[in-house]
Amino acid sequence: MGSAEIGIMDLRRAMKALGYDAQDVTSNLNYLVDTGWVLARTRSYKVHTTKGVDIDQDQTSYKISDIGVNHFEGASEFQVPRRASVVSITNVQGIVQIGDHNVASQYQDLFRSLDLLGNELSKSAQLTQEEKLNYQAEIDTINSQLAKPAPNKSILSQAWAGMAGLATVEGLASFFERVQGLIQPLTG
Repeated sequence: MGSAEIGIMDLRRAMKALGYDAQDVTSNLNYLVDTGWVLARTRSYKVHTTKGVDIDQDQTSYKISDIGVNHFEGASEFQVPRRASVVSITNVQGIVQIGDHNVASQYQDLFRSLDLLGNELSKSAQLTQEEKLNYQAEIDTINSQLAKPAPNKSILSQAWAGMAGLATVEGLASFFERVQGLIQPLTG
């Protein structure tokens, strides 16, 4: 996906070739902008008329946002996972946690990698909804253990073994391998 911007007229022309009318394009584009999938950038400039009057004009261009790029190309390992906008303040053995899933732990890389694997898992077209649910439950089990001061290696090993099928799923294998490298010292 490129980051090129396009004007509304060019977009309408391109979409007309696919069978969409101008009203559909405008309506759907407004929705995509409102939900953050598309970014709108408006530039103001002056037009000098033949009568010597300057008129202010606006030109809006559109481009796909990071949300759209991540949807179509998949998440990057550098992406910070998005969390719900709920703030939770908890005290765990004298350590104050602020935020949802904000666990003070030595396993932050593993937490982050599991989260990215879960995000990609949810978008996979190669897995059924039931498989996605089962794999996500294993991720949640691992995360629960990692939040403890002394994770249970037996539970970690069993949950990780339940995810072995992801090693061969296209689009998930690289995320699986990253997690495998981080969790292996804890399951051995």
